[in-house]
Order: sequence, then structure tokens, then C-alpha cells
Amino acid sequence: MAYFKTLRTQSGSSGHSKQGLANRLRRVQGQIVGIEKMLNSGRYCVDVLVQLRAVFAALKSVEAAVFENHLRTCVKDALKSKSESGVDQKIDEIMGLLGKKTQARASSAGRKTEAPQKSEGQCVH
Repeated sequence: MAYFKTLRTQSGSSGHSKQGLANRLRRVQGQIVGIEKMLNSGRYCVDVLVQLRAVFAALKSVEAAVFENHLRTCVKDALKSKSESGVDQKIDEIMGLLGKKTQARASSAGRKTEAPQKSEGQCVH
């Protein structure tokens, strides 16, 4: 199931397509293979660390693009629907991603907070 074709931003399209992100991830895979070769050949630690930082930065960029798309599509749709449970679910998902628990909501509802459930098929942008 495709979740998005082109990532949307406030000004329209961000130019990040699913294919563009896939290409970026393939470059990261290549970098990781290169890092493994560097380690196996005994390259200088700082050289390896520089390449690791580049991989982390590339992954962070992909993460930011996908997260922004989620906010601008799935979360925005939940807010427009005015479904309190749908909005709460999206908030729980985001808080889970951020590593935060929504204790206030959980305690007011008299239930224990759990990690957000994966909502397959509910976010199809």
C-alpha cells in the first residue's frame, strides 16, 4: 500500500516524491556498505565517524520529510474530520514517536497509556 506519492508542504508540494526518498535510501545503503568496507580495511576512526554522521543526516532528512507529510495529510485530515477519537489517535501516534506518554489523557480516562497502535490503511497519502 502506498502511503504517499508526493509529500505535501504548506506551500504545496515539497518536491519529495516516494521515488526520490527511495533513491535517497538506496544512497544510504551504499554508504553503509562503504562504511563496512572502511571498518574491515582498518580505516582511521574519524573517517568512519564522518561517514556515519553523513548516514545519520541523510536518514534524519528522510524522517523529517515523512513526518512532515504525516502531519500535513493524516493529522490534518483527522482534525478536519472533527472525530475526537481520530484526533486522539493521531496525537498518541505522534507522542509515541517522540517518546512521550500521554499520561494526562490516560489518567483522565481511567486507563493505562500504551504505545500507539499501528493504524494500517488509515493514513493513505
